[in-house]
Amino acid sequence: MKKVKKIIISLLVLLIILSIILIILIKQNNNIDENLLPNNELANTKVYASNSVKENNIYTILAIDNVIQNVIDYAKESNKQALYNITETNYIKKNNISTDNVITIYENIEKYYIQEMCAFETSTMSEYYTYGFILKENNDKPENYYFKVCKDSSNSTFSVSPLKIDEYNKAKEGKINKTENESIKSNLYNKYNYNLYSGKDVAEKYINDFIFKMKYIPDVAFGTLDEEYRNKKFSNIDEFKSYIKNNSERFDDFIIRSYGREATENITNYEVEDINNYYYKIKASSGMDYTIILDDYTVESNEYVQKYNSSSDSTKIATCINKFFKLIDSKEYKSAYAYLDDTFKQKNFDTVGKFETYAKQNFFNNNTVTISSAEKVGDIYSCKVQIKSGVSVAAMSKDITVIIKLKENTDFVMSFSINK
Repeated sequence: MKKVKKIIISLLVLLIILSIILIILIKQNNNIDENLLPNNELANTKVYASNSVKENNIYTILAIDNVIQNVIDYAKESNKQALYNITETNYIKKNNISTDNVITIYENIEKYYIQEMCAFETSTMSEYYTYGFILKENNDKPENYYFKVCKDSSNSTFSVSPLKIDEYNKAKEGKINKTENESIKSNLYNKYNYNLYSGKDVAEKYINDFIFKMKYIPDVAFGTLDEEYRNKKFSNIDEFKSYIKNNSERFDDFIIRSYGREATENITNYEVEDINNYYYKIKASSGMDYTIILDDYTVESNEYVQKYNSSSDSTKIATCINKFFKLIDSKEYKSAYAYLDDTFKQKNFDTVGKFETYAKQNFFNNNTVTISSAEKVGDIYSCKVQIKSGVSVAAMSKDITVIIKLKENTDFVMSFSINK
């Protein structure tokens, strides 16, 4: 009998302990600060804790950027129904948005240039908070702008809404209350397309971003240049701005003709040549973090020097003559002038200004170079060279003679026949 009593007492004590533990757990689960719930509108949503993560995947950034650009296109077309169906439901409720006034959210936006993105993700729902610049119609001053894109993977749907700067900063710092909507219902306009993006798309994204910055925020573009390249090519920001002004046609006509991609552990390199034979090299670390080089001659890499030194004289000559005309194409007359023979300069162009005037009058904006022959006399080569204004059949052409001497390393000195 005593044994039975002891067992009963032990069970009662255990039951009391379990009850206490259960009460503590219930209190912890109910300890949610309702002030964190925006307007207490979340009766039908699940709340969970999560910290934001900076989105480093450039392909994800391209996909979300494409969603936002499509929304901007709907606004340009004044497609109010599409805009209403795409705009996030919570945003519509909070801001009293209707099909009549929805266009005011996106009105006059010409283009969005995404700069940074952070993400909250679960198995089915993703929220992307983006920061970038917008250009508006008839306005050449970019504005900071923030978009939120929600993606429902279970339905392959999405929604979009503008953000305020404090909302973006909270998301970036992981201080925003994170909610998961039950789902984003499908409609005619909000289907999320899983596009496949190539390395070429990525390279094009970086270069177009840089071109935008050159045109509208050159100080930011100046800081985006590769540091070694920037220090060698430009003494100061004013020289860079002059370069931009002199090369506006180059960047207005940018279309990729060829590209290469090489990935290392921390950096992905993209080498690009456009349809006008201009060269670009991008070093991308993650997301929209990149630096850029705008030619292949200002900074000579070890690979470039090794390749040059192992080349035949005919290849070296072609490389040097092409380099000279690339400087002409980029309106870098001072740098091109430095490669001219001193006696030739004294006789024909005793100042850089006189050489610049001659080059503008006698060479093309874009010079395509073909060397038909090269004869060696001592350590001097006499080359028959044709320059053309492009690669088309209708391109204009001129024949000149180039006298060139190869010097140490990759250096050279040259002169050319003068049109009197």
